[in-house]
Amino acid sequence: MIITTGGTNAHDIRVYLDANNDGTLTSAEQIYQSLNTLSPGATTNITLPGTVTLNRPLRLRVVADAVGNSTSPCSNQVSGQAEDYTIIARPNTSPPTNVGFFTSNYVAGGCVNPVQFIDASQNAPTSWLWNFGDGTTSTLQNPTHQYTTAGTFTVSLTATNANGAATGTRLNYITIQIPCFTYCAANGTGGAGPNGTVLGSPFYITSVAVANAQPGYNNTTGNSTGGYGNFTSNPITMGAGRTVNLSVGVNLTTAHRVAVWVDQNQNGVFDNNELLSSAVPSTLNYTTTFTVNSPAAGSNMRMRVMTVANANTPFACTVNLLNAEYEDYQLLFGPLASRQEQALPSLSLYPTPTPDGRVHLRLPDASAAGTYTAAVQNLLGATLLSTTLRLGPDADAELDLSRLAPGVYLLQLRDAQGQTAVRRVVRE
Repeated sequence: MIITTGGTNAHDIRVYLDANNDGTLTSAEQIYQSLNTLSPGATTNITLPGTVTLNRPLRLRVVADAVGNSTSPCSNQVSGQAEDYTIIARPNTSPPTNVGFFTSNYVAGGCVNPVQFIDASQNAPTSWLWNFGDGTTSTLQNPTHQYTTAGTFTVSLTATNANGAATGTRLNYITIQIPCFTYCAANGTGGAGPNGTVLGSPFYITSVAVANAQPGYNNTTGNSTGGYGNFTSNPITMGAGRTVNLSVGVNLTTAHRVAVWVDQNQNGVFDNNELLSSAVPSTLNYTTTFTVNSPAAGSNMRMRVMTVANANTPFACTVNLLNAEYEDYQLLFGPLASRQEQALPSLSLYPTPTPDGRVHLRLPDASAAGTYTAAVQNLLGATLLSTTLRLGPDADAELDLSRLAPGVYLLQLRDAQGQTAVRRVVRE
């Protein structure tokens, strides 16, 4: 629905529907409002009540008045207008849609627990089944769930009406820390601007990549607002005891320092001995390796990456550091990697999750270059797609998964000698 208002003053817009067809419009029958709305008005989707009278002409009243006036459908407008329309509600013949668009009060990197989930399904579902990823479920429409163990959880919702059911899944949607930590603040700045404003840093991180994550991880962020970026909502999955192959890109060739901390003892503090990498690189892209101390499977550890121009001593907790940027990530450690998962350590896949099904494969190791047989399997071991790919440092290869349904798949790569590498791929 598009509601257009005239003039330059803001309006309070309200929409009422005589859903029970009794000939009387009441305040309880308000189905939409947009207060203090500037011209040209409002554009919205309106959901009819589930109890609406079907197949009969129903009165719809749209009221726009000066802000603070006309609080009921039958009030006289002070400086506005009311218009009536007729709508006919037809029976719904479709199963629920937009099931995967559910929301919550979860904040990445925050200490929200329990979590309030909000159903956003359309087409009037009548029953709901939530799976919170920790072995528990709920049949409430908008449940509140208390997580009792730390970890990263995939949440799904199945919504059902008389016409069928639909399921939506949000992979790695919730990361819970128990106990939950509020890490020290840190951000970069470009210095003071006019009228007390703070300028964005002209020197910033352009990418953070972990080549040997499962699957490979590459985050191209640009300059995060306020000199700080929190990317903990998409954990970087690693095998326990694995060496982290990290690369950090910046936007300028100026002399700078890159520093990396990991909260290995999981106490909510970046201790001095948790500075695992610190260097002054001579190129735009800095690469390093470090090993996290024997994490248990399922451990979540905060990783903080800092880049700063012309710095000598790195600090994990500095507010308004000049010409710098900080970014936080979450390392999620799984069981020890299999031999196939350890194969081709320099191989990276991106983007994953992939929204359109197209995944790029990068293999900078020239000694491993060649033609590979690629098989995409579901988690039950069934092969859904087979092809051949040419991998090497000269160019990235592309794998098209657009024909596959959203979900988690295993990519198996086999070279001419029969050596096999396996990576996980997520199709959104």
